[in-house]
Amino acid sequence: MVTISGGADASGHHYTWTIRNRHSSPIVYVEIPHHRADLFTPPDGWTQSRPERGVLAATADSVDVGITSGRPGVFYMRISAGGAGRGTGTIRVRFQDGTEVQVGGVTLPQPPSDRYAAPIGLSAIFALWLAVRILRRRRSRRGDKPQTLDHGTT
Repeated sequence: MVTISGGADASGHHYTWTIRNRHSSPIVYVEIPHHRADLFTPPDGWTQSRPERGVLAATADSVDVGITSGRPGVFYMRISAGGAGRGTGTIRVRFQDGTEVQVGGVTLPQPPSDRYAAPIGLSAIFALWLAVRILRRRRSRRGDKPQTLDHGTT
């Protein structure tokens, strides 16, 4: 019913998708999940919205500007300077006849991966533990040696 091609450019800040209609009814609504998008541009004659946090949507202003069978529609998204990870997700498409499809496996901006969070956290704990041990060892060495103070006695 629908094919979607495209995704991120080399920088990972610009996404372009071409949505091609293979159904007899025009596409009149597209919903794209995102992370940190700061600009979304649907085709001419479409109105954009944010139906919920992390989702951008576009609705055709009339059936005449919907994506008709065999025709493509191009959607553009820019990611803010903070960036996002890349992954795959699902874009939701609704046709004028009410049919709705979800197309999975589409390259989308995702929250950055936290796969390094555990190793970094464990490394920080180890470094703290090591620093405490070194400080304790230095203090105990100072405590073992008798300290003499020269008060300048004559």
